[in-house]
Amino acid sequence: MVSTLAILGVASAALILAWSLLRSRHPDIPDGRGWEEIRQDVDVKVFRVLLDIEEERFLRNSLSNDQFLVFQRRRIRLALEVLTMVEDNTAMLMRLGQRARMKVDDRTLTQCADQLIATAIQLRFNLLLARSCLSIRWLFPSCKLSVPAFEERYQQILISLAQIQRMSQSPA
Repeated sequence: MVSTLAILGVASAALILAWSLLRSRHPDIPDGRGWEEIRQDVDVKVFRVLLDIEEERFLRNSLSNDQFLVFQRRRIRLALEVLTMVEDNTAMLMRLGQRARMKVDDRTLTQCADQLIATAIQLRFNLLLARSCLSIRWLFPSCKLSVPAFEERYQQILISLAQIQRMSQSPA
C-alpha cells in the first residue's frame, strides 16, 4: 500500500513537472516581429546583482537583522519577477521554434528550430529549479542556497531565434 502511494506520488510529481515545463501562458505569436513587440526585456545582470553574495553581506552588516530580513525578501521577490519574465519569453520562443519547424522543409532550419526547442525545455527546467531555490531563500533569507544559472541557456535560445529568423528571411 505504501509503495503504491509512493509510486502515485512520484508519477503525479512527474506529470506536474512536465506540465509546468511545457505549458503556455501567452497568446500565439504570428512571427518574429510579433515576438519583438510582446517580449519582455530582461537584463540577467540585474538578476545576478539581486542575488550577489557580497551585496548580501554588505546589507547584513549595514542593517539591523529585522531590516535585513525585510530587504532581503524584497530582493528575492524582485529576482522571482525576473524569473517570471524569462519564463514568459522562453514559452514564446518555444512556440516560435515549433512554428518554424512546421513551416518549412529546410533541414538546417528544422535543426535550428529543434535546438531552440530543446534548449528552451532545458532552460525551463533550470528556471523551475531556480524558482524553488528562491522560494526557499524567501522563507529563510539567511539561507546560503545557490540558485542554478540560466543566463547561458537564455542567450543560446536568443541566438537560435536570430539564426532561424535569418534563415527564414534569406532566399532559398
